[in-house]
Amino acid sequence: MEKQEKAAIEALLKEYQDALSTSSAEKSAGLYAKEGLFMSSEASSANGTENIRKAYQCIFSRIRRAIDFHIHEISIEGDFAFAVTSSEGQVPLRASNTTAPEETRELFIFEKKEGKWEIAHHMFNTFRGSPPSASSL
Repeated sequence: MEKQEKAAIEALLKEYQDALSTSSAEKSAGLYAKEGLFMSSEASSANGTENIRKAYQCIFSRIRRAIDFHIHEISIEGDFAFAVTSSEGQVPLRASNTTAPEETRELFIFEKKEGKWEIAHHMFNTFRGSPPSASSL
């Protein structure tokens, strides 16, 4: 059973990656729980679907995220789970029409509601220097 749950969370993370790569604020926010929390290193925290959608709209107005997630750990305890990930890729900057490399570290907390995993909390920060290895997380 745990293997199936981890696969469902991996699929959710893939869906989130796709939402970021297509700059879809609606799809990104739709993956969160209604009372979800998004904590970006670049902006104030956003609570709830509408505020999360607005936060992503703001981010996507400045950059496009073309990244790949690397899942380092998924742990499940009942209807809650967490994942430690990192991501890397190129970030096109809309204002200057240039591209910059990006590496981040992420912490996701998921909650299972009505048989479906949702993002309850998500925090990330930009990592400077060499990419983190799985053993360093």
